[in-house]
Amino acid sequence: MPPQSAWQSRPAAKTTSHLGGIDIELLKRLVVEEDRQGITEYALILGLVILGVWVTVKVSGLGTAITGVFNAVKTEVSNCKSGSCGG
Repeated sequence: MPPQSAWQSRPAAKTTSHLGGIDIELLKRLVVEEDRQGITEYALILGLVILGVWVTVKVSGLGTAITGVFNAVKTEVSNCKSGSCGG
């Protein structure tokens, strides 16, 4: 029989402490257990990458350029619906 992880071997804790609907005991176990630390680290790295991309898009003005492209496409589609396709 393969060994059970700490996640499977512990019974569900009856706690009343919740943080916005998240069980605090579950969060503690996810942080403490070594076999789950890889997932936590990847989630933190992913969050930092997303934050970095978001800041870059906001600072560089790339977001405004992308919005302009989508607005131009929207205008062309609207014009085509009304019968005056630019082609």
